Amino acid sequence: MPAGAVASYGYAVTVVERAPSLRPGGQAVDLRGAARTVIERMGLLDQAAKAADISLPDVHL
Repeated sequence: MPAGAVASYGYAVTVVERAPSLRPGGQAVDLRGAARTVIERMGLLDQAAKAADISLPDVHL
């Protein structure tokens, strides 16, 4: 849970999604470079890979 990971550092977190209705698809998320470092530090890399049903280099599921 990304908001929980940020909140664990003492930050107040509000997640806002603004759309007229639910969307059938999502947005691509690029987990290279700094983004990968951040998600690893948050302890969410394995979860992200499983959710996306992909394999990432050096990640063993």
